[in-house]
Amino acid sequence: QLPVMGGRPLNRAQALAKIAEIKAKFGLKGASV
Repeated sequence: QLPVMGGRPLNRAQALAKIAEIKAKFGLKGASV
């Protein structure tokens, strides 16, 4: 099951990139994904 952001499903590469971006923004402790 792929994560859905902004109402549209992402492929694996896009999902990983988005998660990495979120982790970078909030810090590693802020993003427990």
